Amino acid sequence: GNYRIGVGTTGGGYDVMGAIGDAFIEDKDAIVGTFGGFLTILTGRIPGGLGGPCGPSGPLGIVRATAAAAQAGWVSLLQFMAFLSVNLGILNLLPLPALDGGRLAFLAIEGVRRKPIDPAKEQRVHYAGLLVLLGFVIFISYNDLIRLGVPFSQLLNQCAG
Repeated sequence: GNYRIGVGTTGGGYDVMGAIGDAFIEDKDAIVGTFGGFLTILTGRIPGGLGGPCGPSGPLGIVRATAAAAQAGWVSLLQFMAFLSVNLGILNLLPLPALDGGRLAFLAIEGVRRKPIDPAKEQRVHYAGLLVLLGFVIFISYNDLIRLGVPFSQLLNQCAG
């Protein structure tokens, strides 16, 4: 008859050090997987090509994957959210104009040159990069719309391995 809110165990204790080690391993796996995905895109080794069923997913694909993770349980959902967070963090640090990594690249160039880059020129580069990124988002979102007719589990099976 007692109600409690929180996390509990069914016996034994917590292995804090083991959990910390597992967290580092999961983070490493997410980082390696993200870079592996970028490498697959850059080398053109995506089954069916960039616009095919195994190409990168945008917002709609992320919603579908989130729904599948949620159906698998809250642990799977939390793991997927962590993977997505790592993925987004790495993507944002890529040295592409309009992203934080692009700004860091400009700061590195300024550090090597020991003089600032003309802000108007930097702004034009970031605008051009933003247009390219938006075009990529539109392309990926279009592909997500096309994939809506295929059950998500079928896409996973088709693209696994």
